[in-house]
Amino acid sequence: SNYPFFFRKGELPRQIEAKGIPLGGAKNFKANSSTISLEKGDRIFLYTDGLIETKCRGIPIGYDLVIEQVGKLMVPGLKESLDAILRWNRSVCDDGIQEDDITMVIIERSLETKEN
Repeated sequence: SNYPFFFRKGELPRQIEAKGIPLGGAKNFKANSSTISLEKGDRIFLYTDGLIETKCRGIPIGYDLVIEQVGKLMVPGLKESLDAILRWNRSVCDDGIQEDDITMVIIERSLETKEN
């Protein structure tokens, strides 16, 4: 499973581990839900396996390198962050040929919670 990455300023990025199978991985699957509290500026990074399976010198780059680099490439704009991640991915890809497609989404909490 490609667990989403969670980013909060001043903290190390981490994976959000959930039980179950990837979305769309089985027919008639009943998913469990879980929650995470987001503060202003927190981000969740979702991606397909093409990102972690990008090959560098014939070996998939894997989760550790992806989370390290994605953390460095998170800049103020969401589009700018996605563009930076894609540029980095293309730079490490063997011969510039990506074997699998890549889909990425960044979700950011942008509003403060108002107290009643």
